[in-house]
Amino acid sequence: MDGFSVVLPAYQEASGLASSLERLLVFLRAFAPGGDWELIVVDDGSTDGTAAIVERARAADPRRIRLLQHPVNLGLTAALETGAAAALKPIVVVIDADLSYAPETIGALVSAYRETGATCALASPYMPGGEVANVPFSRLAASVVANRLLSWCARGRVKTLTGMVRAYDARLLCELLARRGDAEFNAWAVAVMLAGKQPLVEIPARLAWPDYRRKAAGRLGLRSLSRRVGGVLAAAACLIGSEPSPASFSEKSGTFVPAELGGSLMRSGR
Repeated sequence: MDGFSVVLPAYQEASGLASSLERLLVFLRAFAPGGDWELIVVDDGSTDGTAAIVERARAADPRRIRLLQHPVNLGLTAALETGAAAALKPIVVVIDADLSYAPETIGALVSAYRETGATCALASPYMPGGEVANVPFSRLAASVVANRLLSWCARGRVKTLTGMVRAYDARLLCELLARRGDAEFNAWAVAVMLAGKQPLVEIPARLAWPDYRRKAAGRLGLRSLSRRVGGVLAAAACLIGSEPSPASFSEKSGTFVPAELGGSLMRSGR
């Protein structure tokens, strides 16, 4: 059975990180009791003690828990790049530090990845069977609108495109990150994978913000909002330009697995 690396980007997460790490480790040890996994936490320039919390967890299991640090905040995509480049396992699962998607989502993604032969499995709160809870209305509305637009541009082949929580073929993720541009990375990555006829599988998942994140959530500033809108529109343009490919649907509702497999991971996307 192939092992997997869990990459957890973290920035100023001290308020909830200890609890998140405890929950994650309990799940990982139960899901993969043979220990063929690793947890890579990428501290993206935090100044609130995030690294110290990870170090305490790492002291109990230094072989499987790793801490990588950026000297300054470089952004989420840079944190993903650092984590993916350091991963030692053939599957890389990305999950958020506040566990808005429960640890069990990791197991569902890894299982779907293995069972379908996909090179990427996506957690989807917006496909049938998915669910969203405790997300502030303004944030939820923006997310729903963005994903409906992007899904339309993708001809309905994928329902959730901005989500970060996924299981990737490790080599594929590194290639995608090396080629990233100004578009919103998660949606852009789907566009490139669809254009390259990569086998994708989308599984229903529950997105639920923890209370501490909801309380801390503020309004998006104009600069941040403009950047996000620009990134989504750039990803939409990539999706519109991606060619439809022959596809087969698995028995699991809502999943999409292109029929053309094999060859170089990015052969049609270069």
